[in-house]
Amino acid sequence: MTQLAKSSAEELLCVAESLTGEARVGMVFRAVGVPGVEVRLTALRRYPPRPETRRRGPLAEVALVGSGAGRIGSKELLVSVPGR
Repeated sequence: MTQLAKSSAEELLCVAESLTGEARVGMVFRAVGVPGVEVRLTALRRYPPRPETRRRGPLAEVALVGSGAGRIGSKELLVSVPGR
């Protein structure tokens, strides 16, 4: 995550710098290295690719809701929770 736009105890709006795999609304994620944080992806708005820049740049604006969302910091790595 990068560019935190809004953060509260249970909600986080931010820009994801890179997404790997297929991210979709409803998926559950946990923060690597931050125990007890589990959030659900509630909104996803992908940015179109910009060929004029070599930098990968932000790929999507995301909304995450759930326990510990406010403890997720910028540059945090989130991984999906299989089967949730």
